[in-house]
Amino acid sequence: GFAADPGAGAAEDRAVFDALRQLLHAWRPANQPQPQGGRQTGRGGQRPMQSAEMMSVLSLMQSQVPESVNEALERPEVSLAALLKNELLRGASQIGLPPEQVSISQDDEDAVDLVGMLFDVMFDERDFEQAARKMISRLVVPFVKAAVMDRRLFLYKTHPARRLLNSLAEAVEGNRGEGPQERELLQKAESTVDRLIAEFNEDLAIFETLEQELRQFLEQHRRRVELAERRAAEAQRGQERLEQARDLAKVELDQRTRGLDPTPAMRDFLERNWTHHLSMIALREGPDSGSWQSALTVADRLLALLPKPGDAAEQVAPALNAMREPIETVLASSGIIGEAAQDVMRGLADSLERRARGLAPVPAPAAAAAPAEDNVVPLPGRRSAVHDLLSDLKPRLEVVGGKASMGVSDSDVEQMRQLKVGTWIHIAGEDGKHHPVKLSWVSPISSRLMFTNRRGVRVLVASVEELAAMKQSGNLLVREQEQVFDQVLHRVMGKLREDLG
Repeated sequence: GFAADPGAGAAEDRAVFDALRQLLHAWRPANQPQPQGGRQTGRGGQRPMQSAEMMSVLSLMQSQVPESVNEALERPEVSLAALLKNELLRGASQIGLPPEQVSISQDDEDAVDLVGMLFDVMFDERDFEQAARKMISRLVVPFVKAAVMDRRLFLYKTHPARRLLNSLAEAVEGNRGEGPQERELLQKAESTVDRLIAEFNEDLAIFETLEQELRQFLEQHRRRVELAERRAAEAQRGQERLEQARDLAKVELDQRTRGLDPTPAMRDFLERNWTHHLSMIALREGPDSGSWQSALTVADRLLALLPKPGDAAEQVAPALNAMREPIETVLASSGIIGEAAQDVMRGLADSLERRARGLAPVPAPAAAAAPAEDNVVPLPGRRSAVHDLLSDLKPRLEVVGGKASMGVSDSDVEQMRQLKVGTWIHIAGEDGKHHPVKLSWVSPISSRLMFTNRRGVRVLVASVEELAAMKQSGNLLVREQEQVFDQVLHRVMGKLREDLG
């Protein structure tokens, strides 16, 4: 069974609960409509329903989602708690009690209000698909019942009903059933709810049993997700190494061609084939290797062949032919061999001869993409922007400078820099909701942060400045790193304070 946690943690939980009840009692008279028919709780000659009567009514409501819950799902502006209390009073007639003669005791009303508010916030703010919302809605009555039976549900983070709700939320939030493992997780959550509905009478032990079973299942799922996260990090590392290698190659090319005017065929060879070859050397052997120096020499020797005034066109072919072997090595990196390589050589020779003769150049052939390195995610084009977002995620930033050009604050940048691997944040989607994503990896190359969804799939790679800009625009939220129940409870407290002004 459940044993309350002694010590400081429990004292803190109790203080939160006491503050919550005080807020609720101050808020209720002015902000929540009384049950239909003007029945004020515990007044006007009505007697509060006894605990056993309340449990009987709730048990009758448990097998099917009450109309009040369905209405709250369809109409977010209505209060689930108010609808539930009306339905509870109407349900009294099913156990032989005249509804106009009974009321709900204050303690039970607190339980109904808090559970109703919790689920209102969950339905409004969590990333649940429609099927998951219906599944979670089936928990409302069992949780009201559990709260009526045992107020420690709101007191202690270790309460089994609270832990079960956390595990169920983890299983379904952001889960779109896109793969077999995700669908299996949704099915496990559904069967857990089925069992709770069928087996929860008045023994809270069922919450502990179901929570332990679901937690074991979730731990297996987490291990699979962690493997996916590692693979995503490896792919991102490979991509950034390739970006870095391409940048190095571009710098070398820019330095060598500055002030020169390569022929179209030569520029095409250098920009496509030679920079690709240099990038591959940077990835495999590094810029301090002999191969790197040899490749630089190829570009230097080729550029030295650019005709100067008075050079004879007849000198071009022999000089270029002397470079045939190193040029063919460069071309082979791009998969250009045999006759295709000979075509490139002929094009280079022809362009140099035409330059020497003062003839107009022949345009270079249309560029074909150089092959990407094996096992590296190809980059759609270098840009310092938030990229790699899934289609259902909204923020797309084109950043043209540092944080000053984005107008972000130092404090927001520092907050993003302090995020730890494993932290969950929320980013805005097209549906207007904030979707949870996890910081899974920080690049040692670019210092960019990689975030994954609950499946371990990479959804966002961004710098701290880009993240700060997202936060400033409302597209990113950093919440306390708490379990769902605790987060939602704090949101309920916040809403009560707002309403009280």
